[in-house]
Formats: sequence, C-alpha cells, structure tokens
Amino acid sequence: MTEMQLPANADYFQINDIDLHPELTSLKLGMINPVEIIQYEISLEGLLFLRLSKTTGDEDGIYQIGEIRVIRSIEPKSTLRNLGYGFVNPSIQQCYHLQIDGEFVLDATSTSFNITQTSEQHSSFRPRIYPPRKS
Repeated sequence: MTEMQLPANADYFQINDIDLHPELTSLKLGMINPVEIIQYEISLEGLLFLRLSKTTGDEDGIYQIGEIRVIRSIEPKSTLRNLGYGFVNPSIQQCYHLQIDGEFVLDATSTSFNITQTSEQHSSFRPRIYPPRKS
C-alpha cells in the first residue's frame, strides 16, 4: 500500500460539491482551499465500494475536512475485505481507497483516482473560515 500525494494542508480544505454518477460508477468531489481560494476536483472512476455520511443539521453543502488520505493498493481483495465488502472481480489488479473524516465522512474505493486543480481565486464562492486547529 502506498499513500498518495495530496495538496499541502488538504486536511483544512472543504468539500463544496458532490457528484455521484447515477449508475454508481464514478464520484467527483469539489474541494476548496478556503485560505487561498483554490478549487480542486477529486475524481474516482470504477467505483468498487462507497460509504458516505454527513453531520446532521449541516445543510449548507460545505463540509469541513478533518482528515483526508488516499491509499493505492495492489491488493484490492484485502482492501475491500477490510471495509466489510467481500466480492472483488479477480481481474482488478489495483485500487485506490479515499478516506475523508470531518463533517463529511467518506470511504470510497475505486480502480482510478485523480486530483486536479481546477481554478484559482473562484470569486463567487465564500468559504467558511475556521480558526487553525490546536495540536
């Protein structure tokens, strides 16, 4: 298993867009750096597993990330069994497991993972600003 590189300070970012394909084959998440107002898109194609929840009463569609990580695994069967999912197509050679904890909780495993910076200084978006966490 290999942890994938994410933008610096991604644990402080916010999820501001969720796009789940109707056939559950792909998931796209809009993620914004609320300090520098830079937008990113996380794209998961070939969804194998998806578990999603959010904080009750949080209805503004902006979710603070507390922790985010992506793991690339060359053992999809083991990764999915650890999540409680037993069926794995034997032709799948690798998978990516995205974990997000915060106001928005996500476990997603897919055959493809990509993160891209989509814009800078997106002026129409006004993020919620939180004070820095104390260690």
